Amino acid sequence: MFLSSITLRQFRNHRDLRLEIDPKLNLLIGPNGSGKTNIIEAIAVLTTGFSPRGASPDHLIEWGENGFYISGVFGRDEEKASELTLEMKFVDGQRQIKQGGQTSVRLRNLIGMVPLVSFFPEDLSIVKGDPDGRRRALNLVLMQIDPLYAENLRRFTETLRSRNAALKQLAEGRISEDALDPWDEELLKYGLPICEKRNQFLKEFTGIFSQIQSGISNGSDSSRLEYKPSLPGPWDGGNHDRLLRHLRLTRQKDVIIGTTMAGPHRDDISFFLNDKSARIFGSEGQMRTCAVAFKLGEVEIIRRMKGTEPICLLDDVLSELDEGRARRLLEELTKTGQCFVTMTGLESWPQDNRPKAAIFCVSSEGKVEPAKDNKSVKFVAPF
Repeated sequence: MFLSSITLRQFRNHRDLRLEIDPKLNLLIGPNGSGKTNIIEAIAVLTTGFSPRGASPDHLIEWGENGFYISGVFGRDEEKASELTLEMKFVDGQRQIKQGGQTSVRLRNLIGMVPLVSFFPEDLSIVKGDPDGRRRALNLVLMQIDPLYAENLRRFTETLRSRNAALKQLAEGRISEDALDPWDEELLKYGLPICEKRNQFLKEFTGIFSQIQSGISNGSDSSRLEYKPSLPGPWDGGNHDRLLRHLRLTRQKDVIIGTTMAGPHRDDISFFLNDKSARIFGSEGQMRTCAVAFKLGEVEIIRRMKGTEPICLLDDVLSELDEGRARRLLEELTKTGQCFVTMTGLESWPQDNRPKAAIFCVSSEGKVEPAKDNKSVKFVAPF
């Protein structure tokens, strides 16, 4: 699928913006703080319901206003398929999503409707960063390709919230320990399928990741991913009682700390280069190569599982990569479907054989205008 047009109203610094979009490669060029990132953030919010920057909906509203509006028209890869129109309105703390101007869409049904891969500067630290970032990356791709996974994750999150509240009540002496039993059962009911799906997915995904990583590094490194579950496997029904005992053995620790210490929310992924931990032994360049390979792997796995090209969003990532990695990333992305790239200038763009792209110039005031040609784009130092 591809985005053919987008409208923003009162979204961050864009009071009223409408853009006609190229179905392939789009460059958004402007100084830092101009609002170019806000445009691709809006695309992510419209298609997934979440900001890839971690911002809450309240923080996406233009200053002094009480809500925002985003709408997008999406074309399909099939020639005779009808267009898809999505609208999102957030006013006074209430979110409303519509398809085709009429049909209401629940947030949990939105993810995967328009496949998306986003690559922001913070994603470059996926190898050495916190486990939360790795779980978030894993969840987003799995939620897009497996609706059951998305539903289990939603139910698990609700159960986890309830169990943590019960732990605090137990610590205060307001309930007995037996009151945790139903939440332990629910935690396993929804948590075990999550663990099993993550394990299955990573077994397939690590081969894709390894092949891409080897290509970027010209075969200098072998690589793999390894699932680090909080609950020991296997995670089928036959191990329910064993895992239930495991949960109950950690109860006292949970009560003392005030939170649930075992479950999918504590899982992690390890990156290995030449059978050594990339986080500990990898150079900065090697870890960034792993991050690029992981994101390109997301594109490939979505293509295989969904049978369509995802929309790709790159927020000023090229300036963070050396020339070789940047060129490799662009070569791969230009072979896929639609891609949006934000930049402060064309310094990071290949000087030879530049791929054809639609260029939008974003002024320091947030005004967006199509560039007539590459020569009309001013170079801005990336700092």
